[in-house]
Amino acid sequence: MNILKVTLIIILFSSVGFSICKNDSLCNSYYLKGLEALQGNDSSLAETDFKKSISERHDIQAYLKLTQLYFTKGTINYRDRAKELIQKAILNNPKSIDCRLLYALLLEQTGYKHNALDEYGKAYAIDSSDARTLIAIGKLEAEEFNEYKNSVMIDNTAHSFTNLAGDCFYASEKYLKKALTVDSLNTQAIMQIAFLYEDANKPLLGIPYLERLAKKRSLEKNAHLYLALLYYKTGKVQLSYPEYQKAIELMKPEERNDFIYNSAKMLIDPTNSGKYDSLSENDFKTKIELYWKANDPLYLTKYNERLLEHYSRVAYANLRFSYKDTPGWKTDRGEVYIRYGEPVSKTRLRAQYDNTVTELIDFSSPLLSSIMPLSPNMQASYKGYVNTRGYLKTDMWDYGDITLGFVDESQEGKFQFSRKNNTEFKGQFFGESTEERIKYLRRNVPVTYTPNLGRPLFSLIAEIVQFKGANLTDILINYAAPLKKETASSSLKESGYKYGMFLFDGEMKELFSAVDSVKNSDKTKLVSVLKDTIYAINSLKISAPPIKCFYSFEAIRNEDNGAARKRDVLSIRKFPEDSLTVSDIILADDVEPATEKKAPINRKNLSIYPNPSHAFSNDKPLFIYYEAYNLKMNSEKIYNFEQKLIVEKIDNEQSGITKAVNSVLGLVGLAKSKDYLSLTSKYQVKEKDAPVYLQIDMTDYIPGDYTLKIAVKDLESGEESSAQTNIIWEK
Repeated sequence: MNILKVTLIIILFSSVGFSICKNDSLCNSYYLKGLEALQGNDSSLAETDFKKSISERHDIQAYLKLTQLYFTKGTINYRDRAKELIQKAILNNPKSIDCRLLYALLLEQTGYKHNALDEYGKAYAIDSSDARTLIAIGKLEAEEFNEYKNSVMIDNTAHSFTNLAGDCFYASEKYLKKALTVDSLNTQAIMQIAFLYEDANKPLLGIPYLERLAKKRSLEKNAHLYLALLYYKTGKVQLSYPEYQKAIELMKPEERNDFIYNSAKMLIDPTNSGKYDSLSENDFKTKIELYWKANDPLYLTKYNERLLEHYSRVAYANLRFSYKDTPGWKTDRGEVYIRYGEPVSKTRLRAQYDNTVTELIDFSSPLLSSIMPLSPNMQASYKGYVNTRGYLKTDMWDYGDITLGFVDESQEGKFQFSRKNNTEFKGQFFGESTEERIKYLRRNVPVTYTPNLGRPLFSLIAEIVQFKGANLTDILINYAAPLKKETASSSLKESGYKYGMFLFDGEMKELFSAVDSVKNSDKTKLVSVLKDTIYAINSLKISAPPIKCFYSFEAIRNEDNGAARKRDVLSIRKFPEDSLTVSDIILADDVEPATEKKAPINRKNLSIYPNPSHAFSNDKPLFIYYEAYNLKMNSEKIYNFEQKLIVEKIDNEQSGITKAVNSVLGLVGLAKSKDYLSLTSKYQVKEKDAPVYLQIDMTDYIPGDYTLKIAVKDLESGEESSAQTNIIWEK
């Protein structure tokens, strides 16, 4: 939660600055001159003026500003001076909450968290209703909760800290809730308590707080961002999208560009080869947009679920892994999270020292003095025995088939990929270094994603059949959508379905699409297929030129927002204009002359009720429909052709012995079922593109899978053409 930590530092530092008003009785000329010097970036003059203000009036504001100035210089020497100065301020002003909060913050930032908690406690004792104090304690307890949760310390035995984690959770929750009774719309308190609940696997508890904040303070970007993330994580996908849109609109241009585009570059250019660096800004953005288009799991919705997943990963990385000026998506943990999502489990190995190895160190040596200057109150020469070997805090993320490690080498919360240890202070990830492993993963497994549609899924039976159209190829998508058997009719009438067919070229540019809403439609037929399940049968038509493309056929059920999809590569047929060709075959429950009543398919003055499941039985008649194109006319202006129909069982279950026995039974006349049908018929028609339909009876046939082949021979030209499909015979 580094982003929150940085924000809190800013808040505390600004809060202890008090008023800059010249009429404030506490202000004096030296203090005001110091502020002016700071605004002019003259820290030396500011330091001199603040010191004079302290010497002249023991000005608490000067104490605070000078402490802040020393601390922000960043060296150990100046940090020590900052602590000494604020301690003097507390001696002179023991009831000052501002002084105690700043001192506690300095302790916290220099690694003395338990001492910081004690100091926050003293501020709380002075005023238990100060929101800053309550938030600071709640934040620190939340950090301790995360330190203890799922953490172990490995020595001779492994120690767990589950009980301590629980204590810290309830303490953090108590103080943050109290802060919100003081200020119900305190952004930091709300963000922190939402973080706490999510870390405790209770994200639903944080949503109401964020909803209130996003509503009352609509310009609070992070409120919308985190609310969108929690909506997404709790399955409220459709609520997540508009919140992300609001957050993105509130981002500054650079942040928005990073969030939408640059964070995705690692996915489409996983090894950072630089091949996209030469693209113009517009071309680069187009590449990113096409990438998301290609990975959209459901085109029928108004949003891209894969893009929502990416937004959620980037949002989590930015909210949780940001470090100083580095946004979370650019950190090592952020990269892994964006590529692979939430780990199956996380384990923290706590930092520890090897007490068996010590060394006498002279801290006054020139080398160490340059690295770690001694504070003025320390002796000029200092020697001591210290532990010179230890194990750094290490996070292990388990993804099931691979575990990745991150080590806090800086000991300031900047977790980096584990690597080969060349120092006495080592990480605790004992496998192959993640630094090396990630190079392989970037190249070979750049990203993993399992669609999170936020809706129930159902099976959709669908087939694609192609026919010759007027100018383009007619593509019919015949589909069967399941309904509840007991309420099938009312379910169709009251809810209905929305269907869509989408075609894309090799670069995922949309070529054609068709969307159809079916609600109380008289062209939809209810049939019982596949073990008496009720299905709504219908067909969707799209016309396209002969190309090889990618297609997605999708359905959304209005009743419960359930979704289904079927995707594959589709080669759209080119039907010739002058040679005999047979279309694809439709297996149907009925084919009849067209009437006023609409059917799922109407072709050549025929009404066709397709059965895309291809499953038939004694109580479901089996009709066959196809079209023969470019027949040659004879001298009597008639088109003559011969049709040969072959139905043959796909014998993929019987053993050799069973086959032999059935063969013998057939020879002696004892076989009671058939598994082969051959039928030849001759036709005369009056058009060169002829529709053909027939009904076959398979009552005496063995249940199982069959191939159906139609072979057509033009008796005038001698040309031949054929088509084939499969039948499931249930008897």
